[in-house]
Amino acid sequence: MAQADLFGLPSRSEPFGIVLLEAGAAGLPVIGTRVGGIPELIEDGVTGILVAPDDVVALEGAMRGLFTDSTDANRLAQAWHTKVTTTWSWERTGREYLSALEKFNPSNGRASA
Repeated sequence: MAQADLFGLPSRSEPFGIVLLEAGAAGLPVIGTRVGGIPELIEDGVTGILVAPDDVVALEGAMRGLFTDSTDANRLAQAWHTKVTTTWSWERTGREYLSALEKFNPSNGRASA
């Protein structure tokens, strides 16, 4: 990704799309399809571009737009990078996981209230 100018994920099915987070951490503008969890991650026109799955014309247009409009590409890349680095991290995930475990009381096998 260090040599890329943008990242595209033209999935037909995608439960989460962690590779989009990796692209955001790398500071790339992203294009994804409106499937699975991708629309829950990417806000179209704000943190990236969303296109319909299998719409090659829309995908090509989105790619061309980012290649030719560096201002827009940089705006999207910065917005996505900021969201990724402030919303997702292994440290935060670890803290949330440990917090969930702390609510579990192994002596009775039930979650505590």
